[in-house]
Amino acid sequence: MAERYAATFSKAETPNVILGDLRRLGFSVRGLVLIDSPYPENHEPLPEEIVRFVLGRSAIKNRVKGTGESLHLRTEFQANATLLGKYSAPQDRCDIKTVVLRSRDSFDSSGLCGVQYEWLESQTARTEAIKGWESMLGQRVDVLDIPGHHFQAFDEQNVGAKFRFYSGGQLLIKVLTQVVETSKQIQIACRIIEEGWEQRASHDWVVN
Repeated sequence: MAERYAATFSKAETPNVILGDLRRLGFSVRGLVLIDSPYPENHEPLPEEIVRFVLGRSAIKNRVKGTGESLHLRTEFQANATLLGKYSAPQDRCDIKTVVLRSRDSFDSSGLCGVQYEWLESQTARTEAIKGWESMLGQRVDVLDIPGHHFQAFDEQNVGAKFRFYSGGQLLIKVLTQVVETSKQIQIACRIIEEGWEQRASHDWVVN
C-alpha cells in the first residue's frame, strides 16, 4: 500500500501531504493529515450494522451502479475495518507535523443502526482518541473541525468550491466565491504543515 501511495503522490504537483509514513521508502514526508481518524491502537472495528447503513446511504447508492461494485465496496470497507482492529503501533516515534481534521458532529449509531459504537457517538471518546494520537506521535497535533459526522466528511455539500459566472462582453468569466468548508480546512492543514516544515528546515540550517 505504501508503494502505491508513493507512486501516486510522486506524480502529484504538490505532494507535501502523504498518507502513511513513506520515509522508509526514501521519501521526504513533510506532514500527515488525519481526516477524522480513530486512534488505531486497540480500536474496535466497525460493526456490520454500521457498515450496512453507510453503504445504504443515498449518496453511496448514487455512486454505485451495480451489485458487483456494491459487493466490492462492502468487502473493501470490511477489510479496512479488520486491518484497523489488528493494528499495532510501532515503537519508534513519528516526528512529522500532524494535523487532525475532526468531524464536528457525532453519529447516532444506536438510533440509526441499532448498535452502540462509542467513538462515533461520543465526542468525549473522540477527544480521547486525539490524545492517543498525540501519545503515539510524541507531539501535540493541531485540530481543525470539519462539518458533519464521520461519514459526511466528503459529502458533496462539504467539499469542492463554488463559483459565480459573469458575462464580460463575449467572455464568460468564472469567479471563485467560496471554498466549501472541508476543502478549506484541508488547505489550512496543508499550510500548517508547510509552515512547520519551513521552520524545521530553518532550524536545521542554523544548527548546522
